[in-house]
Amino acid sequence: FQTVESALADFQKFYGATSGRMLATPSLLYVLIGSERGFCGAFNEAVQKAPEQEGAHADLKLVLVGRKLALKFSDDKRVVTSLEGPSATEEIPIVISQLARVLAGFSDSVWKIVHNRYSRQGSAVEITCPFEFPKGSVAPAYQFPPLLNLPSEELRPQLFEQYLFALFYGIFYLSFMAEN
Repeated sequence: FQTVESALADFQKFYGATSGRMLATPSLLYVLIGSERGFCGAFNEAVQKAPEQEGAHADLKLVLVGRKLALKFSDDKRVVTSLEGPSATEEIPIVISQLARVLAGFSDSVWKIVHNRYSRQGSAVEITCPFEFPKGSVAPAYQFPPLLNLPSEELRPQLFEQYLFALFYGIFYLSFMAEN
């Protein structure tokens, strides 16, 4: 993932971040990745609280992943859709494909992905904003742009797709490890 992120940051430095129109006030979409089975303590509660703790606006939309998390939002009008989460690692690609189909309808929105991240110190909630790179992942200061085999406008969507593919796989595996 870090290699793809570095390549995208380098590409954006020389060829621009996006093309086309920019929305003045894009809508906000939170993707909350919770648990499917629920035998993991306060796993879902921490994910559930994250949008409000971040000071999210009332007009935000929610996409939920995980059956036990969805139960906590049963009457919430902000929920756009709810997907079953993976119960085994083999199901992660299926869930990512389903989520990709949902997110395709929200390409004009700013996405924030809330998930648990497992580390040696334990599980902690993390909010990931695709295409907002941390300062440590800035592209190297090359004097010349990278040589491309495709026109930049043709490469951009393919590079973005590869970036999202790597990002979601990383997030889902980290969340699955934290749940289990």
